[in-house]
Amino acid sequence: MNDPELVNQMTEKSWRMWVLPAILLVGLILRVMYLGERSDFPDFHQPVGIAAYHHDWAASMVSGDWTVPEGFPDPEISGHPYVVPPGYPWLLAAAYQLANPSPWTGRVMQLFLGLINILLVYRLASRISGEVVGWLAAGAMALSWHMVFFEQELVGATLVITLLLQAFLVAGKLSEEVTVGRLIRFGAWLGLAALVRPNLLLFVLVAAVWLGWVIRASGKICIKPVAIFLLSFVCVTLPATLRNGLSSGEWFWVSADCGVHLYLGNNPAANGITPVAEDVPVWSPFLYPGLVQALSQSEGRTLTYREASSRYADRATAFWKEEPGQAIALTLAKARYFWAANEMGQDSMIALARHESRLLRNLPFPYALSVAAFLLGIVVWRRNPSGAGMPGALAGGLPR
Repeated sequence: MNDPELVNQMTEKSWRMWVLPAILLVGLILRVMYLGERSDFPDFHQPVGIAAYHHDWAASMVSGDWTVPEGFPDPEISGHPYVVPPGYPWLLAAAYQLANPSPWTGRVMQLFLGLINILLVYRLASRISGEVVGWLAAGAMALSWHMVFFEQELVGATLVITLLLQAFLVAGKLSEEVTVGRLIRFGAWLGLAALVRPNLLLFVLVAAVWLGWVIRASGKICIKPVAIFLLSFVCVTLPATLRNGLSSGEWFWVSADCGVHLYLGNNPAANGITPVAEDVPVWSPFLYPGLVQALSQSEGRTLTYREASSRYADRATAFWKEEPGQAIALTLAKARYFWAANEMGQDSMIALARHESRLLRNLPFPYALSVAAFLLGIVVWRRNPSGAGMPGALAGGLPR
């Protein structure tokens, strides 16, 4: 024990083992503080918009009582395809089953999901660039006000981050060695993520191309591994497809809301901030059956949800054909709002919510800074893929 070098090594090992627990503790304290602050807001105990839909759906699955809450129209979940992706309500229902359908249950669950995300980011960054960058990435995740904010909203943002981080970890292992187990897990994690955010169905094609490229680069045939990956993905998403088809006769892969969302974001009245149209002044999934009925009345016959979705998609396409200048300007405005963090996030203006919070407005890492750090990290990584000496800026590339 008198060897100075050995003593230094033991000392360094001792303090290193406490860095990640300290980051997690800070993340936990911040999240508990914001949970207490958030509980003072009226919509904490009485969710609104999509949060109300998620809560009511999950609570009804647990209780078996599908009575519509007072003041809301009947969303007609039974007998129709899903209008909202089912992944998050399913998890919320599981939490309600274990505890109770309380305003606290889902938010406490997501608080712990946020801590899991810190660990996953640490593992991912450490795997790519070493332990120090892993600490920096975990620290940024713990302190990011975006993460703290969304972990207290009854929406799927936190869950989809968890699922994608798991998928990225498996993808990293696949880039080193392709095994059947890893292919199945990669497809399964992405399938679960698609049940929360169906637009990830398009990303699966990108993932399949990437996987084929990785396998071909190693000199092997890629057809069978890619097929295993895609089969795993399809099997995980299949319950939603079967439920849609068997309950309504309409075989939507995940949910029936693609057409209406495309239209709400691409129409002459759209502003890039709120989902509106001349014939849809207010959007809520509770209102979708009424919108389908209105379309049916305008055509003089009863439309299915698939036909209604197709009508809305056609209107969005017509907007781009008839008003290309306005459509392009609207898209640029959306991009500007996105990078400035001023876009409407589900049921709240994110920047306004931060301003009103004593805690959030004092937390660092605005989104633009995170993106800048991420881009800098990519440049450095391209110059030195081994990650040796990579600056901590790489840790800034966190999900929004």
